[in-house]
Amino acid sequence: MDLTGFEINRELVLSTGHVTEADNALLAKRVKDGVIAATEFGWRICTNLEMTFARVRLDAECGYSPALLQLLDTARILGCKWLVLEADGPLHDELPKFDW
Repeated sequence: MDLTGFEINRELVLSTGHVTEADNALLAKRVKDGVIAATEFGWRICTNLEMTFARVRLDAECGYSPALLQLLDTARILGCKWLVLEADGPLHDELPKFDW
């Protein structure tokens, strides 16, 4: 089987404990196909700036916390197409943590 041409996506998987409860509520209100998707225990957020601004605007003006915006920037810097926030995802000491 020729495997060339298959698209492989990178994603950064983190705990929902790295975002605020307010971020969680905003994400729930702004679920959009192709940009923010609800999962069973969290969220999948597209890191493509053009797409996110065109469809849902993920920025501080919309009420998102600096912590969430930092996570999106980190995912972009790492070359990830998706930021995945899961309740049982890994917590990292170097990132902000929120207990809600």
